[in-house]
Order: sequence, then C-alpha cells, then structure tokens
Amino acid sequence: MIIEEGYLGYLKYDGNAVEEGVMDARLSAEALLGFDKAFRYFVQKENPSWRNEDLNLPVRIEKGCWQILIPAGLTVFAGYYLKATAEKAAQDGLFETGFAKDLNKILKSALVSVKWVVRISKHVGALGNKAKVADSKIPDMDHVIVFNESGEPLTVSKKYFDLYCDCPPSLLGKCASVINEGRELEIGSFENNQIVDPVRIFLEERMIFYREEDEEQEILFPEMEHGLSVVLDGEITRATESTNTLGLRYKEHVLFCKPAGGARIASFKQRIISQQDGHIFPKVRMTGIVDREDKYGGFKAKRPCIVFSDIQRLENVSGTFL
Repeated sequence: MIIEEGYLGYLKYDGNAVEEGVMDARLSAEALLGFDKAFRYFVQKENPSWRNEDLNLPVRIEKGCWQILIPAGLTVFAGYYLKATAEKAAQDGLFETGFAKDLNKILKSALVSVKWVVRISKHVGALGNKAKVADSKIPDMDHVIVFNESGEPLTVSKKYFDLYCDCPPSLLGKCASVINEGRELEIGSFENNQIVDPVRIFLEERMIFYREEDEEQEILFPEMEHGLSVVLDGEITRATESTNTLGLRYKEHVLFCKPAGGARIASFKQRIISQQDGHIFPKVRMTGIVDREDKYGGFKAKRPCIVFSDIQRLENVSGTFL
C-alpha cells in the first residue's frame, strides 16, 4: 500500500478478489456510501455543527487494493472551510491552534473512534448491542473492561465504550456487505508516513456488522417476478437440514432457497458438497421458480425465494433467466 503525505487514514478492501484493485460499480458505490455514512456519523459526534457538510473522499486503485482515503481537513471539508467566516470559526473554537490543525485533530479522532467501535464489536460479536457489554467493569472514570462470551477482557476508553453503546447496529452494514471470499476490509490511520493501529474485518466477522434484513428497502432483483422460471449461477453458503433450506450467494446477495415438491435437501447432498480441497460448498447452477409470496398472502416480498428443482456443480459460468 502506497502511503502519501496529506492523508489521515484509509478504508481499504484487499485480497485475491481485488488483485488488480478493481471492484464493480455497485460494490464500489456501496463501499463509498457506506464509509461516508459511518465516518460522517463519528465526525458529527466530535463536532455536531458539521451535520450537513459534504465529505470529499477520494478513491484510489492500486494492484491488490481498492481504497478510500481520508485527506487532511482542508480538502475533506473544503465546503465548510469556504463557507465559514472568521466569526463562525472563532465561535467553534477552531482558531485556538489554527483552523487546519484543529480540523485534522477532529478528523483523526473520528477515525480512531471508528476503529475502536469495530474492535469492540469484533470482541463481543455484535455492533451497538448493550446486552453484549452488560457485564463490563469500570476500573476507573476513564476506562471500561469489556468481556466477551469466553470471558476474555478488552480494556477501552469510556469514550469509545459509550460510542459503541450508542452506535446504530447497521451503521457499518454497507461497508461490511462488500466483504466476501477473497475480499477483506481494513481501516487504519497514518502517522509519520506509517500505518498505525489498523483494524481488520474478516469474512467470518462480516455478519457482526451486516445483516441481510438491514439492506435497503428497494425490491431486490425486481426482474425476478413471482412465478418466473430461472437458472442462477452462484455459490452455496449454507445447508440447514432442520429448516430444509439452502443459501445461494448470487450477485453478492444470499438468497433463501428451498426444494420443490416437498423434497429434502439431503437428496441433493452430492451436488451441494464441494469435491475440491479447501472448500465445503461449491459453485452451482440452480434451476427453479421465483417465489415472492409475502406475509400478507400477496406476492410483493422484497427478497425473492427460489423454489429449486435441480442443482448442478460447476465453475465460472454465467446465470440466466428462462
């Protein structure tokens, strides 16, 4: 990763799936909008007067890495700087150490807050869940000791503990939704041309920050109308015998799937277990019918369910509609 002067920190995605530093347009938009939302949230915690200011977050692509950079304050909040009068800046206390220096301090502090909230979430297995930190201890006025389910302690500043407790559980959902096999997320700071104290979210930690039900309210795959016959190429993500259902990752979303005609998923066992070393579930081609029945008895469910009749193992092919 190239480190340049003039930047305070970064969010990046790297791994085998980002070998050339490229992500498709939808994923790039999700990542940028997601981090804009999260970073803005913590900046406003540092200074509520910047609630309506625009963030200018550049994207940089390099081999093996797609990243969002946080520039120094005069760039990231150029709009505020140009609009602020000397009187307004003085009221905000920004002339005590100089506008740019003070602004950078606030932006750095917001970035550190993001990292600590992620650390606490990873430690307890949830974001913004007060029940998960109910057994925490307070050794002094400035610190809190947070315990995970294994009883392991994590000592954090009370400031970051309070931010964690107040944080919306879905705040980092868009950022985490981009994480996938071969694509991990890292957030870090720059100090003296060095990366400082980065925090990383791995694929197995994705669901701490992202839940399918937290997705946008638009209809997912509106072209998949109720009753439509489909052939979808994706990857099996789970097989739950107790509910007789499968998960199929298709275009970065996991679809709920169930066998047609009351069949059991066990009858597809040979086709949903990978024969390759290093994998449990294979890439497959699933044939079925779209079911959009909703809880009211209509057919307007936002997420399609696939009632499948056939599954074939395969690699590297494209899905189609019939």
